[in-house]
This record gives sequence, structure tokens and C-alpha cells, in this order.
Amino acid sequence: MKKLLIIVAVFALALGTKVTSTQAFSLGGYTGDVVFDFFNWDVGTTYGPNTSIVNYVGAGSNGQGVQDSWGLLSVNQIWNADKSVALWTASGTEAIEGWFYGLDDKEVTIDASGSGFIGSTGGKIELWLDTTPDLDHTAPLASPPLPSPDVYNASDGDQFLTLDFVTGISFDPAVTYSQAVTFGPAVLSGVGSAFLAVTGGDYAYLFDNDGFLGGNADMFLINNYDDLTEPNWTVTSDGSTDGQASAIPEPTTVALLGIGLVGMAGVAARKKLSKKAIEK
Repeated sequence: MKKLLIIVAVFALALGTKVTSTQAFSLGGYTGDVVFDFFNWDVGTTYGPNTSIVNYVGAGSNGQGVQDSWGLLSVNQIWNADKSVALWTASGTEAIEGWFYGLDDKEVTIDASGSGFIGSTGGKIELWLDTTPDLDHTAPLASPPLPSPDVYNASDGDQFLTLDFVTGISFDPAVTYSQAVTFGPAVLSGVGSAFLAVTGGDYAYLFDNDGFLGGNADMFLINNYDDLTEPNWTVTSDGSTDGQASAIPEPTTVALLGIGLVGMAGVAARKKLSKKAIEK
């Protein structure tokens, strides 16, 4: 019994190690499909009509291997699948903020009318859970390479999630972010989409569910952007990211479960000792 007690105690301690975050984030026990609504501010390379470059390499500052886009990101709400119930809403005391970076434009095809396609490779999103929201999106426009996220107060608080853009959104096996783009007389607009894989963060256990691309991705992102909203940025966008909230217990629940297992092991040990005493 002593050996079993030690095993159970170690198991409980292992479960307890999930209690890593001091923040109060919760989906209220909800499990199932979720939708993240977000807004972002983007600094990136701009193109124009008559640009027609396919699979280009080394084309000046926009060449393959050079970052072409980065920006700030703020999550407004997290909903259930049909957006009938808000599971979490940003407030003055809790926000999910961060940035994306590392997108490299690999394929660019824009016709004379201003319509076209841009396919990017790479890309990463880092989000923080901040209890003193102070994301500064009024910073002046700056070209890649990107500065530190600290400049924008984008990396305050606990690391919430890190996500990698993964391939699968395009017939091109290297493309991770696909855009249908339109250049008008005074506006650049478009729709972008990507698959994302959860790769880290305090709440990775909650959203790492392998729900897309046969398990190779955890979320699907789509955003609509234009350059009318914030003059200091190339474009701004709003969009949503579909994912799944796991049935894995939240950290406090797991810790309580661990304590309960230790307690049950102790009761079993006392019962065995009592039985031996009676037999004597």
C-alpha cells in the first residue's frame, strides 16, 4: 500500500504542476467549439496594379526569406460555435493582447485592375493575458524588421498562447497565409486566411486539440482588412479564429483533483492499518 500511496502522491503532484498562471482566465467550464473575435493593426509591404511576381526570390527588400509583415493583435471576445453566448469578453481588468510576425510574401500576382493574390510563408502569433490592459496601437508606422513587443506594451502579463501559421491553406505546399487582395484608387483591402497550430503558452492545454487538417492544426483564422481605419498602419483588420476548448479540467480543478487523490490514498492506508489491528 505504501508503494501505491507514493505513486498516487507523485501523480497528484504532477497534476498540480498545471497551476502555472496567476491570472483568472476562464471559459466558465465550457468545452467545445469556440470562436475568437479579434482586431489587429498591421505593418507590411504594399503592392500595386501591374505587379505580377510568382515564386520570386531575392527581389529587393521583399525577397524570399525577408519578413514582409507584422502587427499588433487584440482579442475582443471568445464565443461558442454559433456566437450565441459570449464565453469571455475583454475588460479593463483582463485582456488578451499580443502580436504576429514573420510572414514572408512568397507569391504575389496582381493584375492591372488591382485584384490579385498574395501567398505568404512562415508566421507566428504570440498572445499575453494582461490584467492591466495598456496595448499602445498609436505608435508611428515602422517598416519591418519589427521592434520589441515591449515598445507597444504587447507582451505584458502571462503568456496566453503561442501559435504557428502552418501549411495547408493553399495548393502551394509552402504557403501558410493566403490573401485575396484588391487595390482601389484610395484603398487597399482584402481577405486573409490561415491554419494555426498551438505551440505553447499557459493555456495551450485548453486549445491544443488537433481539430483541423487531420490533426496538424488547432485553429482556423480568417480576417477582413482595409487601410481606412488607422492612418499610422498599413492596414487594420477584424476577424475570427475558430478552435476548440478542451474537456481537460482547468488548472484549479486539476489541483483539487490531485489533493483528493492524496486524501483517498490516506483513507485507504488507514483502513488497512485498522484491519491489521483488529486481526491482532
